[in-house]
Amino acid sequence: MKTIKIFIICIIIGQFVYAQDESTHLLSEVEVTPATLVGDKSVKQFISANFVYPSYTVIPYEGTQVVMFHVTETGQLTDFEIIHSVSDEIDQEILRVLSLTNGAWNPAQANGVALSADKEIAVQIKYANTATQAEYRDFDQIAQRHFSKGAEKLLENKNPQAAERRFEEALRYKPYDQNTLAMLALCNLQLGEEAKAKTYISRIKQISDQETNLSQLTESLQSQKNYDKLIHLLASTEN
Repeated sequence: MKTIKIFIICIIIGQFVYAQDESTHLLSEVEVTPATLVGDKSVKQFISANFVYPSYTVIPYEGTQVVMFHVTETGQLTDFEIIHSVSDEIDQEILRVLSLTNGAWNPAQANGVALSADKEIAVQIKYANTATQAEYRDFDQIAQRHFSKGAEKLLENKNPQAAERRFEEALRYKPYDQNTLAMLALCNLQLGEEAKAKTYISRIKQISDQETNLSQLTESLQSQKNYDKLIHLLASTEN
């Protein structure tokens, strides 16, 4: 029986506003009307209508794709960046669809003045045989299972390399989860990959609105190698 590839689109949008002096201001600090597509369709509707799941893929890809792009004062799109990739094929397709909207944006505004703005969009791509099955695939639950396995590999088996693979799978489904990012940073510190660990720390700081929320990093981690270094990096003001 031929497998039907179903994708469900869920959009999460974040935005930063850039003033004339090139300094960055969080959206919450200014009165801003976010950049929007010209016309009646939302970004979610446009991607849903135009996204084509790559039919040539051997492995069924699913997860949460995160892409950032810049919307200029004139509504042009520049500086596309894949923040979190589901696959190279999905990268190419998301960028293809977004490129179709170039020039079709109302720019962000502050007090009626057009501003350049970065937008970050997360697209959930769920793979299943039917739309109903895809709809009921719970990415939170899937990510939690991988996270729990990763914690077991790290805490009980003392195997940061195997733990890293599990946490990477958790991140595939929930790329904004700060606990998973922190555990990946800890694994890489234990593996001697400090530069890679710092990229995860930087991402935590980037997506944290006001404070870091690491609810799953309990006292059981305090005895872990490099835990103190992890906490120091999280507390540091440097990115």
